[in-house]
Amino acid sequence: MPTTAEAGLAGLDVSSWFGTVVPAKTPRQVVTQLSTQIAKAMREPDVQQRLMDLGVRPIGSNPEEFGEFLKKDRVKWDGVIRAANIRLD
Repeated sequence: MPTTAEAGLAGLDVSSWFGTVVPAKTPRQVVTQLSTQIAKAMREPDVQQRLMDLGVRPIGSNPEEFGEFLKKDRVKWDGVIRAANIRLD
Protein backbone atom coordinates (compact mmCIF):
# COMPACT_ATOMS: atom_id res chain seq x y z
CA MET A 1 0.00 0.00 0.00
CA PRO A 2 1.50 3.40 -0.94
CA THR A 3 2.12 6.12 1.59
CA THR A 4 0.00 9.26 1.35
CA ALA A 5 2.94 11.07 -0.28
CA GLU A 6 3.34 8.26 -2.84
CA ALA A 7 -0.39 8.50 -3.56
CA GLY A 8 0.00 12.19 -4.44
CA LEU A 9 -1.12 13.54 -1.09
CA ALA A 10 2.14 15.00 0.19
CA GLY A 11 1.66 17.14 3.27
CA LEU A 12 -1.62 15.49 4.21
CA ASP A 13 -2.32 16.09 7.88
CA VAL A 14 -5.43 14.42 9.23
CA SER A 15 -5.57 13.81 12.92
CA SER A 16 -8.18 13.51 15.61
CA TRP A 17 -8.26 15.68 18.66
CA PHE A 18 -10.33 16.09 21.78
CA GLY A 19 -11.00 19.27 23.66
CA THR A 20 -13.36 20.86 26.10
CA VAL A 21 -15.59 23.70 24.99
CA VAL A 22 -18.22 25.71 26.82
CA PRO A 23 -20.96 28.08 25.64
CA ALA A 24 -19.67 31.44 24.36
CA LYS A 25 -21.08 33.49 27.22
CA THR A 26 -19.65 31.31 30.00
CA PRO A 27 -18.15 33.60 32.67
CA ARG A 28 -14.36 33.95 32.40
CA GLN A 29 -13.94 32.78 36.01
CA VAL A 30 -15.67 29.49 35.17
CA VAL A 31 -13.58 29.02 32.00
CA THR A 32 -10.40 29.67 33.97
CA GLN A 33 -11.36 27.26 36.74
CA LEU A 34 -12.30 24.51 34.29
CA SER A 35 -9.11 25.02 32.30
CA THR A 36 -6.97 24.94 35.44
CA GLN A 37 -8.56 21.75 36.76
CA ILE A 38 -8.45 19.97 33.41
CA ALA A 39 -4.77 20.92 32.96
CA LYS A 40 -4.05 19.64 36.47
CA ALA A 41 -5.73 16.31 35.70
CA MET A 42 -3.87 16.03 32.38
CA ARG A 43 -0.54 16.33 34.23
CA GLU A 44 -1.31 13.33 36.45
CA PRO A 45 1.04 10.48 35.50
CA ASP A 46 -1.72 7.85 35.57
CA VAL A 47 -3.94 9.97 33.29
CA GLN A 48 -1.08 10.55 30.86
CA GLN A 49 -0.19 6.86 30.85
CA ARG A 50 -3.79 5.78 30.27
CA LEU A 51 -4.15 8.19 27.36
CA MET A 52 -0.86 7.06 25.85
CA ASP A 53 -1.97 3.42 26.23
CA LEU A 54 -4.99 4.37 24.12
CA GLY A 55 -2.76 5.95 21.48
CA VAL A 56 -3.58 9.51 22.53
CA ARG A 57 -0.82 12.08 22.88
CA PRO A 58 -1.88 14.45 25.68
CA ILE A 59 -0.98 18.04 24.86
CA GLY A 60 -3.04 20.43 26.92
CA SER A 61 -3.24 24.16 26.36
CA ASN A 62 -4.95 27.23 27.69
CA PRO A 63 -8.28 28.55 26.37
CA GLU A 64 -6.61 31.12 24.10
CA GLU A 65 -4.27 28.57 22.51
CA PHE A 66 -7.13 26.13 21.98
CA GLY A 67 -9.24 28.89 20.43
CA GLU A 68 -6.46 29.65 17.94
CA PHE A 69 -6.09 25.96 17.15
CA LEU A 70 -9.84 25.72 16.48
CA LYS A 71 -9.72 28.73 14.13
CA LYS A 72 -6.82 27.26 12.13
CA ASP A 73 -8.46 23.83 11.97
CA ARG A 74 -11.71 25.40 10.74
CA VAL A 75 -9.89 27.30 7.99
CA LYS A 76 -8.12 24.11 6.89
CA TRP A 77 -11.29 22.03 6.71
CA ASP A 78 -13.35 24.83 5.15
CA GLY A 79 -10.84 24.78 2.28
CA VAL A 80 -11.07 21.00 1.93
CA ILE A 81 -14.87 21.13 1.94
CA ARG A 82 -14.96 23.86 -0.71
CA ALA A 83 -12.34 22.18 -2.92
CA ALA A 84 -14.26 18.89 -2.80
CA ASN A 85 -17.59 20.68 -3.29
CA ILE A 86 -19.05 18.83 -0.30
CA ARG A 87 -22.69 19.69 0.43
CA LEU A 88 -25.09 18.75 3.19
CA ASP A 89 -28.16 16.86 2.07
